[in-house]
Amino acid sequence: MRKVAFCIHDLKLSDGIKIVDTVRNVREIFNILPITIHLIMDNDLEENDEVFQYLKKEVGSGQLEVVFHGVSHQCPVGTAKYLSWYHKYQAEFLGNSFNSDTNRHRYNKLNEILQIKTGICHP
Repeated sequence: MRKVAFCIHDLKLSDGIKIVDTVRNVREIFNILPITIHLIMDNDLEENDEVFQYLKKEVGSGQLEVVFHGVSHQCPVGTAKYLSWYHKYQAEFLGNSFNSDTNRHRYNKLNEILQIKTGICHP
């Protein structure tokens, strides 16, 4: 039997509890496991955050996979207009001018809290 994951793209950390609601609603509607979320880390996070306690539990049980999806989900300033348009203004890692320090810090913090190595799907 082939295993597939249902993916939810572009959930933002700033959405807070809406992330939990979205995962639960998708699971209820489609009755599918596992679910993968592509999480935009647009804020700093804290380990005691209720959303991350939920995500940590779901990841630990194998019902959820979390993929790092950048911190802004927008093309960096100075990206050529055609490239920005072509990528729908969402290619955060296009070029070398994205904020690598913030991306690295938030990616590492996400991994530390979830106690896994998350995947990376560039926006």
